[in-house]
Amino acid sequence: MNLFDTLQDTAFSIVSNTMGYTATWQPSVGEIHTAEILFNDATKTAKLLDQEYSPKNCMIEYKSDDFTGLKESADAGNEEIVTINGIQYGVLDVNSKFDGKTMLAHLTLV
Repeated sequence: MNLFDTLQDTAFSIVSNTMGYTATWQPSVGEIHTAEILFNDATKTAKLLDQEYSPKNCMIEYKSDDFTGLKESADAGNEEIVTINGIQYGVLDVNSKFDGKTMLAHLTLV
């Protein structure tokens, strides 16, 4: 791993371990995955970056190797569930950010 990738991985780990949440994903096929994620849960009373409320503004960021296969499964139309703080969220879509090492998943309450 080159220096930039090492620094990027270290920075994400520090932020997610300090300010993040533990999330679990039970794939429709396979074993449970657990990861430290960044979670933004927009509500009607707490707007996200002064944008209008939308259920799709509920999102998580995670390292691409944490929930391997989640994007592909969501893209295939499978119903995938991520649990954060004991609350289940359905995965609406998953997209990669920047260089593909960080994933952004939009969620909705189940």
